[in-house]
Amino acid sequence: MDALPTLVEIAKKHGLDGPMAEVMARSAELLGQGATDLESALLSSLDGASKKVNEVCGHIMEAGGKMIRPVICMLSYRAVRGEDPLPLDLAVSCELLHNSTLLHDDVIDEGEVRRGRPSARVVYGNALSILGGDYLLMRCVEIVAASGPRYMAPFVETLRMLVEGEVVQLRLRGSVNTTQEEYLEIIECKTASLFRWAANAGAMAADADKKTCEAMGLFGRHVGMAFQLIDDVLDLSADAQALGKDLLADIGEGKMTLPVILAAERCNELRPLLADLAAGGDAQEIVPGIVEFVTNSNAIADVKALASQHHQKGIEALAGITNPNKEMIDVLTELSGALILR
Repeated sequence: MDALPTLVEIAKKHGLDGPMAEVMARSAELLGQGATDLESALLSSLDGASKKVNEVCGHIMEAGGKMIRPVICMLSYRAVRGEDPLPLDLAVSCELLHNSTLLHDDVIDEGEVRRGRPSARVVYGNALSILGGDYLLMRCVEIVAASGPRYMAPFVETLRMLVEGEVVQLRLRGSVNTTQEEYLEIIECKTASLFRWAANAGAMAADADKKTCEAMGLFGRHVGMAFQLIDDVLDLSADAQALGKDLLADIGEGKMTLPVILAAERCNELRPLLADLAAGGDAQEIVPGIVEFVTNSNAIADVKALASQHHQKGIEALAGITNPNKEMIDVLTELSGALILR
């Protein structure tokens, strides 16, 4: 398998062409064999699973993720001058953990589409989807434990944040009164924590000093925040097929996103439309009005500006790295920038 076209194709499949495809191509060139082995290592991580669990996990993994988190893990390792071999197992753990949360989320949210195809719960049922997510989580624990006890504290902290974020989101489900603070808490826990784990684990694998590991983790945290903010903008403006889900899918599941929260604060007429959509109203009739209100409120521009701020803070965090590999730092910087230019 040739890593360069593989990562580029993955980027394009998810609508991440242009700058994102270019930075993924450069990442593949710099990472070499590690990037080449990533996809096969992910699939081989399912070895030993029962037939049905293997099918469930394979269903979501073979659909292809963006691979951003494992790439960040390996780039972070190189950025702090980690030598061969790359920490492929830890990189795999980042993607397995992400896929585990998706399997569980689709059950909780009753999601029907994931990565442009029927979700695992639709194909195999809720019970097997939950077991598949549990299996991937178990494999993550095995990988992290085998990597050494020093990894367990940040890994467990990541798990804690993932659960806490889901609890907050579930409590607010169906509410059209979610606040900015509650939304930011959710994405900090559910998205940014995984990016932080990926970047921090890469630096730890290279035996970087504490200050450098913290700086790399902070970079990952800000990249994750920016990534989710732009994802929520795309939920309102991107081509639904390229994004892999219906427009306003989150709102339809009762999950308010920041562009909508800001618009609702500025347009009193928006909340009744949101309540109708969350209650199961006709999306074809309701969605155009929501999009119009959000667009006219300038909320999208404000969310993009916040994403840019997180991008900048992430770049500033990289300045705290001791004796960095400048070429790898440049790629991480480009990756962060490309994620907000989607």
